[in-house]
Amino acid sequence: MADRAADHYGKLFEAPTVMRPQPYVDTPPVQWENSNELIPPVTYPEILNVLRTRKKKQSLDIHGLSPYTLDKIPKNYWHFLVHLYNDSFTKAYIPKKFKEVRMILLAKKDSVCNPDQARPISLLDSFLKIQEKLFLNRFRLILKDRGLLPENQSGFREGYRLQTRVLLLIEQIYSYMSNSSPVATAFVDFKSAFDQLWFEGCLGKLGKMGIPTAYINWIRAWLYGRSAIIEIQGKRSKWIKIEHGGPQGSSLTPSLFITYHSDMADFFPGAMSFFFADDLAAVLAGQIGTRFTSQCIDLEHRLQSFMNQLEYYSILSVQPINYDKTQVMFSSRAIKYPDPLPEIKCGDHSVDWIPRFKYLGYWLSTKLGWGNIIDRTCLIVRQRTAMINSFKLNGQSSTRLRRVLFSTFVLPYFTWLFAIFPLFSEIQRTKLNHLYFTLLKRICRCQCWEDLIFSSIFNEKPLDDLCFAYWEKYLKTMEASTDGFLLREQSELNNHRSNWLDGVHPVRCLRRSKRFIWHTSVLNQALAWLVEYGLSDSIVYIPNEDIICFALFPESFE
Repeated sequence: MADRAADHYGKLFEAPTVMRPQPYVDTPPVQWENSNELIPPVTYPEILNVLRTRKKKQSLDIHGLSPYTLDKIPKNYWHFLVHLYNDSFTKAYIPKKFKEVRMILLAKKDSVCNPDQARPISLLDSFLKIQEKLFLNRFRLILKDRGLLPENQSGFREGYRLQTRVLLLIEQIYSYMSNSSPVATAFVDFKSAFDQLWFEGCLGKLGKMGIPTAYINWIRAWLYGRSAIIEIQGKRSKWIKIEHGGPQGSSLTPSLFITYHSDMADFFPGAMSFFFADDLAAVLAGQIGTRFTSQCIDLEHRLQSFMNQLEYYSILSVQPINYDKTQVMFSSRAIKYPDPLPEIKCGDHSVDWIPRFKYLGYWLSTKLGWGNIIDRTCLIVRQRTAMINSFKLNGQSSTRLRRVLFSTFVLPYFTWLFAIFPLFSEIQRTKLNHLYFTLLKRICRCQCWEDLIFSSIFNEKPLDDLCFAYWEKYLKTMEASTDGFLLREQSELNNHRSNWLDGVHPVRCLRRSKRFIWHTSVLNQALAWLVEYGLSDSIVYIPNEDIICFALFPESFE
């Protein structure tokens, strides 16, 4: 089995076939003012800080070492590594043993699967992982100083959040729909994204982006000359060469990947692009102010043009597209959609139209209704609560044990909804609150009590309170972050549009129409809910009958 997997991944990691001449590698190099900038030297306190902040995992590398083992090494021994790391940065050299990798396979879905349905995780040399973190800190400073990463990329970046990227996508679709335009949202999946990183093209592109030569040379030494063995159930395969793709499990690979593809959105000028690492969602809309039929035809042309541009970029960057998982969702205020929807091709492959899509863990539907994600969440939390109630340790169970298991395995599904909780209707929020208390009462074996009685006696906060606290922290962290600026920018843009609809600020050559409707931005909807909920009465009313019942039958709460 291990050798069979090695045969598969040996072919996957072979050097790709590239059409030449290629602009990333066959054009004259660009001379930048910082080309001769050196990598700052490593200091002993810096290494200790990296060791202190790293997770002490016990997974072993090819040499039998782990981060947990490194934590046990006497601290003064790391003085020797300071000289080794600095020499490596200066000479762009990495010891061959550092680039030997133990690779394990993690199933994506089914526990028993073929190698192509698994995710290869590289357990890198423990000493090299320390150096990668040191280099990554310096590499990120270069990216920040030169402003190379776009604001529409939220993956693996400090100060950017997944939830904000989802809210910005929802806001964009809402905004287009408020103009009565048909909207197409393309969800693009790249095949084994990190494993398809083209070494030569990546290095050539970094040079044209203004990355100093010393950094490029070290990245070249880090990428080339790697080899791996695959281990399955203690059995190791033959050695395979890795000539393609960044190691999954490295802290440097994601940042290198998003830097390599930082200009991807420039190839799609007709779409609003939203990136989270290798996940791309592109929103397109038909021309405003025309008949709905004409808008749909215009949208078809725009979408086909986007797919052609996507195919061109895929070939240019040697980043294959997973056509089976690249799909499009149609959205519109119109009651009836075009039937059938137009055939869209990406290369030689037809793209499927879908009624809903799971984007970064959130289910989005064509009308942006939230019933689907709520129903799915309710089903999962009910099933998990039933499993917790049937769980016993040494043949026994207790309320405290069940409550801990509930907080660990059920509550996260509720908290995952907090980012979009203010967008729900009042009925949907009430339904979730009642379900939350119902499940808690099952855990505590007191289903007969009303929600407010249970909340008061057990000091359990309702879901609204938990979401309110979440949004307070969320807004506070967004005050000085780029995420917050992007959400506020969309809110201001929507306010300007509302003023135009009211006739306060006319826009030349653009006429108002009854088809343009008022729209409240996602941020304003959240703020309105926070204000409304914050002013609500927090005093819990407990009927006298329930208090008397509790006094007479206190054992029902044990």
